[in-house]
Amino acid sequence: MFFCTANTIKPIQVLQKKAIRIISNASYYAHTPQLFHDNDILPLTELIKYCSCLFMFDYVNGNLPVAFDNSWNENWRVNENRYVLRNANDFHIPRV
Repeated sequence: MFFCTANTIKPIQVLQKKAIRIISNASYYAHTPQLFHDNDILPLTELIKYCSCLFMFDYVNGNLPVAFDNSWNENWRVNENRYVLRNANDFHIPRV
């Protein structure tokens, strides 16, 4: 689901955990899941999933700016013989 490697996300996660410990005045070794829950803050991975879901919801309901109108290529939904595929309604983001 993520569009970058774990090596890219890891430093940001470490900084977010450090920040939540400072905000909560917790010790250096404190576990962060409970701290995130107590402060109503989403961890980075969950935040990425949440934002992706919000984007896709807006896409499905046509709430995105005009720049996103034709960003999803419709040609992949039907194969060369024009058979409708089983997963035709699934979202697909091509790898670049």
